[in-house]
Amino acid sequence: MGYAVIKVTDIAMKELKAMMDRGRNTCVDEFQEISYGVAESDIALRLVPTPDGHLAIIMDVYRQGDTVIEDHGTKILLIEAELLGMVDRMFVDCTDTPEGPRLQISNLSST
Repeated sequence: MGYAVIKVTDIAMKELKAMMDRGRNTCVDEFQEISYGVAESDIALRLVPTPDGHLAIIMDVYRQGDTVIEDHGTKILLIEAELLGMVDRMFVDCTDTPEGPRLQISNLSST
């Protein structure tokens, strides 16, 4: 597991864990598909690039070489090596909106 280059605020960590729980409980078929033959401890959220250059979060499985953001020994957020340059010096925060909590990824230098 690599060193984390992205910072996650406490409130964002709480929301990421809630997203994992909701994913396990509401996307049962998809969860069973990705978790077949995999230790549950290796299932977490993954940052992935979108075609328009943004980042999205999906449920996925730990892969060799991933950088892992953990909370009390539990894998929460996975980042593949190819994405590290894109997220270097970024942080994840969570804000309340009328639609509910919203994760935001920002550059540390813009704070």
